[in-house]
Amino acid sequence: MASDTHHGGAVARGTRELQTMKPNLKLVLGVVALIALAGCLGAITGDDGASEDDPVNYVPDEANMLVSVDMALIEDPATQDVLDAAAEEDPEAEDADEALEEIEDELGLDPLALDKAVMFSIPIEDADPMEPQEHVGLAVAADWDEDEFVDAVAEEEDYEFDVDESAPEGVTVYEPDVDEEEMFGEPVYIAALDDGQYVVGDEDAVLAAADVGAGDAPAVEGELRDAYDEMADGLVTFAFDVQEDDVPEQGTEEFDPSAFEDVSVVAGQYATTDDTVKLEAFLYTDSEETAQDVADMTDGALALFANAEEDEEVVDEIRSIAVEKDGTDVVITYEADTDSIIELMEEASDPATV
Repeated sequence: MASDTHHGGAVARGTRELQTMKPNLKLVLGVVALIALAGCLGAITGDDGASEDDPVNYVPDEANMLVSVDMALIEDPATQDVLDAAAEEDPEAEDADEALEEIEDELGLDPLALDKAVMFSIPIEDADPMEPQEHVGLAVAADWDEDEFVDAVAEEEDYEFDVDESAPEGVTVYEPDVDEEEMFGEPVYIAALDDGQYVVGDEDAVLAAADVGAGDAPAVEGELRDAYDEMADGLVTFAFDVQEDDVPEQGTEEFDPSAFEDVSVVAGQYATTDDTVKLEAFLYTDSEETAQDVADMTDGALALFANAEEDEEVVDEIRSIAVEKDGTDVVITYEADTDSIIELMEEASDPATV
């Protein structure tokens, strides 16, 4: 039974935090320019599409954002080199093995049995500006026992779950046994779909995914899904629809954001080869003329970032970011070897260079 006063566990907190995430083109160029310092790099474009057991196949068609993580990332050598170096620079940071052990101890689930996770959001029509703007869910493919998974979520959230008898045939939906009025934020729901396929999130997101799993509603498709599938080789991939209010209304003398108003989808991915990491982001537009304008504005923004940076090594990394027009698309690419990234991280953490 639910406790009298409940503030939410990790899944609920994560859902609330994700509901505040709104893709915003004001941030896109800044993120691109800061890639060299972030250590979150890479991707090689693929066109194979998602496999049949990819959890994206259970994401509802109403979704406007997809972010996926392939858990091969955990054992990827290049990624681990960067993460290990980051841990050395932060004495309080756990290394990857310690973090995985802690997760398993807390949840009772083997994190290495998680194959892939896809976060998605569904826009809320006419949402109050002071309230969440999206429903959020997480679709996962994992070799976890269903009962153990539900028990782990119940333990973490500090409330029990009951089976929803009205769920579509072939799908098991678990609803929280909790007084929502006593909670901060939305309670977590769970859907168990095909073997090893689960969705967790708020009620609307999970029930929409359950309809997809039962064959009563279509999975995400169209330009967003096409963009996601083109990123299928990445260890981390994303794709999101660009909304009108994602584009800044005002620019500066050097930067006019209006060129981005005709960008329909932004997608990208992170992957590695040997000791190299690479980020490739795609901005999809409606015409070659628009794509050229977007490419020119992106180049200009990167030049502004470079001119504002005092560290010459960082300037070199910013200037190594390639921006190209490919038909009606704009492709932004950054590539670096792990040694270079680690050197930048070490320099950034050295008090003598700050």
